Amino acid sequence: MARYTTLFGGYHVAEQVIESDEDGSLALARMLAGVPSGAHGIRVDAPSPAVPLGDLDGCWLLELQGAAGNGAVAIRGSARIEVAPGRIRVSGDVYVRPQDGANAASLSLEEMVDAARFGAHWYPQLPFDEYSWYFRSLGTVYDAGKLAVRFERHLWNGVTQEFISRENSGKDTGYMEFDLSGATRHADPALPQQTVAIAGNAILGGETYTARLTKTSPCYRGCKIEVDVMAGRAFPVLAGDGGVAMDFTDIYRAAGMDCTVHIDERTVPSDGALSAIELANALATHRSPAHAGSAWRLWMLIGSAHEDNFGLMFDDTAPHREGVCGFFDMQLPDHPRVSGLVRKQKIGNVPEAFLRTLVHEAGHAFNLFHPKHDVHGVPLGTSIMNQTGDLMMFATEELPFPANIDFAFDDHSRASLIHSPDPQVAPGWKRFGWGHGSLASGVNEPVDAAGLLATREECDGLDLVVVLPEVAYRGEFVKAEFTLTNAGSQPRTVPKGLNLSGGNLRLLVKPPHRELDDVRDLIVACGDRPAVLLEPGQSLHGVAQVFYTNTGFTFRHTGRYQVSAEFDLGDGSRNVVRSQLCTIVIRAPVTQAERRIAHLSLDAAVGKAFAFGDFGVDEAARDRLEVLAREFGASPNGVAATLALANSLGRDMRDLRTGRICRKADSAGAAGHFTAAALAHGTDQVELVRMAMAIVAPTEPDAPVVSMLDAYTGKTPHATAASGDRAGAAGVELAGAARRLFKQCRRSLGRSRADQP
Repeated sequence: MARYTTLFGGYHVAEQVIESDEDGSLALARMLAGVPSGAHGIRVDAPSPAVPLGDLDGCWLLELQGAAGNGAVAIRGSARIEVAPGRIRVSGDVYVRPQDGANAASLSLEEMVDAARFGAHWYPQLPFDEYSWYFRSLGTVYDAGKLAVRFERHLWNGVTQEFISRENSGKDTGYMEFDLSGATRHADPALPQQTVAIAGNAILGGETYTARLTKTSPCYRGCKIEVDVMAGRAFPVLAGDGGVAMDFTDIYRAAGMDCTVHIDERTVPSDGALSAIELANALATHRSPAHAGSAWRLWMLIGSAHEDNFGLMFDDTAPHREGVCGFFDMQLPDHPRVSGLVRKQKIGNVPEAFLRTLVHEAGHAFNLFHPKHDVHGVPLGTSIMNQTGDLMMFATEELPFPANIDFAFDDHSRASLIHSPDPQVAPGWKRFGWGHGSLASGVNEPVDAAGLLATREECDGLDLVVVLPEVAYRGEFVKAEFTLTNAGSQPRTVPKGLNLSGGNLRLLVKPPHRELDDVRDLIVACGDRPAVLLEPGQSLHGVAQVFYTNTGFTFRHTGRYQVSAEFDLGDGSRNVVRSQLCTIVIRAPVTQAERRIAHLSLDAAVGKAFAFGDFGVDEAARDRLEVLAREFGASPNGVAATLALANSLGRDMRDLRTGRICRKADSAGAAGHFTAAALAHGTDQVELVRMAMAIVAPTEPDAPVVSMLDAYTGKTPHATAASGDRAGAAGVELAGAARRLFKQCRRSLGRSRADQP
């Protein structure tokens, strides 16, 4: 067969007739059409088109113009055409903006190119507020120099910032056809290089439009990565893969994503241990401004250590999914499945392992799930989006970690990077988890005959119980208690992280009149997944605040919510333990006190303070917490506020850029708030343990409140004891049950420094 090199580095083998269905499958499309699989061979009698099949692959600028003009409306966006062996698939995102003398098009061609230029290539990345619709192919035909695409279109509601879900008004179908034989070489001073343009027509809503495609890149999307490095650490520039050196950019380009890395700063002041609130504050303040607001960008910090995590992705507030961290100083475990050359080494000193971690965390910022948590049944293995602990599970003594790393994305993750809608993929847009199957808003992805992951088998011999209040008012602080019990006759090894951050545990919440929510913590934490052995009858306990989570205010509407918990065993079997369904009814606040508490608490900054157990440097949030603690100290919200204040004031907070302390610890203030929380519970010290462990960020087993509670339960003399009968009563050691619960809940948070050698 003749093989021809094309303009963008692809290839063309004669001309083929290509027919594809919704997921790009050729054989299925032929079968559905009643055509034998081998009927479409190579047509040697057809002239070679101006644009070979290989050159269609990549990103295109799509522009639409009505027959009588668009009424001064600019309609343009991106079209992504994926051409692979046995597959052709098309998707795209369209942005619309009225333009007249006073309201010109948002970005000129030159501005679009400059905003998202990657060397000789660029990507149409337009302002989020102009987003109008998403499309993906239902069937594609490439034949005789023509490309025909039948597609479904999903309309976007700019007010709600969601796709319109009603079938009759939110989704329709359309058709586009392009004459490849009439393609032209296109040159423009604004373009980084000469390219190719193709003219055609589109039919949408009964109207016919002229359409134009202009090739922008052989990749499908692009994102600029800004990296700041803490002093004494380094970004892994190269890593080996089977003897071939590769870097961050190579890995993403192989998946169709153009990611350029810019090291912005190499001397971020060193800090041996970073708190969650310091990292969150750094994300909000530590980025260089983008060239244009519409350009996709991601901030990455190479930091020291954060408890037992290799990396984190923050999703605490808008703009969502814009920052990730990799922790250079975290040690690899001393395990037979880890190469003896790297055991107990800092992960940052092992380029293969650290590079994989950073690519993985960036994948979360592009809204990719761990395979074991994806509803589409993505196989576990050694690909990029598997957790490090999973890779170690698949390692052997003959092929230990990190030699077993596969520096590639699984097919499902790669398809999402290329074809999922912009709001789902773009850093800074929708929350983590949005658009994934039926568990969130967005466009549901096509599924194969296996269906969704709801069919995962349940594990015998383990019981999971979740406890929530039966009734709460809107705005009331809510915590969930989890208990995992070995109900079998044999010991069982399970992940010890019974919290909503580590990835093994999640809540499935069905709000009134809405689809199911996949509820997790604001922090997506990735580590080596420590395990614990449960003897028969033994239990693992955990407590989590579920007032403010990845869905925002979890119980923000009144009505009846159905809730269940699901715990992944993490052993490669994909088996889970499910709790019984429980119900929580959210009513309206009735009394004046309830309405006041709700008003103070239903503030995003307060919700974030409850989730992190720290108000950071947000003085407005601190003021609200102080009012809750002072005026409503005996209520759940008042106790939560008091403990958040104690935790915040119990430690210094540093600005990572300058290294200076931006909030000094106030030991006396912290002790006073903790004592007030203890007094609010009187003799019910078990409830104090539950509240304190709920208010601590699940990645911080050594947070100040944990240390105070440890001292208060009798391990060391109570640090907050004071003179007087009242203080003496508050300083009495907790009952044995409270002490045991504290130890169990602390273990579920992660590996405390007290547990490390």
